[in-house]
Amino acid sequence: MGFLSRLFGKKGVELEVLMEDVPAYFEERFGPVDYVFHELVSDEVHIDVHRIMPNEKCDHIVLFTTGMSMKKMKGEIPFGEMVIFLNADWNLENFDLEENYWPIRNLKMWARVHVTDGFSVRPFLSMPFSADGSPAPGTRFDALMSLDLGVLGQEFEPIRVSSGEEILPMLLVPLLPDETELKIHHPDAHGFWAELGNRGARVEELFVVDPGRGSLLM
Repeated sequence: MGFLSRLFGKKGVELEVLMEDVPAYFEERFGPVDYVFHELVSDEVHIDVHRIMPNEKCDHIVLFTTGMSMKKMKGEIPFGEMVIFLNADWNLENFDLEENYWPIRNLKMWARVHVTDGFSVRPFLSMPFSADGSPAPGTRFDALMSLDLGVLGQEFEPIRVSSGEEILPMLLVPLLPDETELKIHHPDAHGFWAELGNRGARVEELFVVDPGRGSLLM
C-alpha cells in the first residue's frame, strides 16, 4: 500500500492505482490530460479533477475525477468515477465566477456524496442543483443526472484497474426544468428515453453542458 492509501486508510481502491489507471482509460478514449485540479483538503476520499482539452479525439472539454473509488459504495455498483463534458469555449480560468466553476464543484460533490450523505451514486440518479431551487449560475439547469458512460458506445465499458476492481465511469448531465419534470415522472430509464424518442429529441445534446441549449422536449 502506497503512502497516500496509508494516509487515508484502505476502504476501496488504492489512490495510487486510481491516479494511474483511471487517467489512462480516459486518455485512450479522449486524448491527453493537460491539467489536474488537485484537492488541497480531503476527508475519507481525495478527489482530484483531471482536464482534457479539445483535440483530434474529442471536440469538447472533458473533466473526470479520481478518488471516488477510494471508498466502496453500497449496492450493485461498488466503485465509480464521475465525468462531465463542457463546450470547447468554457472558461476554466476565472474560478472566482461560480458560473465557470460549478461543473468542477459538482463533480467533486457527486464523487463524495456516498461519504458525506451515505447514499450511492448509480446511473439515472438525479439531484436538484440546489436546495432552494436556484439553477446553476448562468444557466436554467435546475438538476443534474448521472448516466452510465456506456450510453456513448461499447468502447466505454467499465474501467478494470490493475488491482482487480471494476469501476463504472458515470457521466454527469444537466437538466432543464421540463426535462427534470419528465425524469421525475419516469423514474425508470427506459420510460425516460422512450418519451424523449417519441418526441424526436436529439438526446446527444444532453451529454455536453451547453448553457445556451434549448429543451429537448420543445
